Amino acid sequence: MLHVRRLKSIFFEMTIIKLYYVEFEEGGKTFQITAIGTNAFKGSKRLKKVTLGANLEIIGKGAFYNCRKLSSIQLKGKKVKTIGKKAIKGIKKKAVIKIPKSKKKAYKKLFKRSTGYKKSMKIKAVK
Repeated sequence: MLHVRRLKSIFFEMTIIKLYYVEFEEGGKTFQITAIGTNAFKGSKRLKKVTLGANLEIIGKGAFYNCRKLSSIQLKGKKVKTIGKKAIKGIKKKAVIKIPKSKKKAYKKLFKRSTGYKKSMKIKAVK
C-alpha cells in the first residue's frame, strides 16, 4: 500500500489535486492510491479542491486538517471504509463533498462529527 504522506512534496504546491495513481519516472511503475496517510495535507494553505480516485479505501486521521481553503472534495470510488478523526476538520464551513450516488447512505455514516464534518457542509450524490 502506498501512502500519500510519503509523496506530500510532489502535490503540496498544487491548489487542485486529483489523486488516482502515482507514476514514477524511475522504473516507469504506476501505483494506485488506496490510502491517504495521517496528517498528509495538514495545514495546506493553497489546497482548494481534491478529487479522490476509485481505489481509495482509507482517509487517515487529520488528512486534510486545517486546510482552510479546501471547499470541494470528490470521492470517485465506492471502496472507502474508513475516514479518520479530524480528517476534514478546519476545512471551509460550506464545503461540498461529492460522493457516488450508490454509496450515499454508507458514506453519510462515515462523515460524522468526529471527522470534522459540520451540518453547514453539503454531501452531494453524483453519478
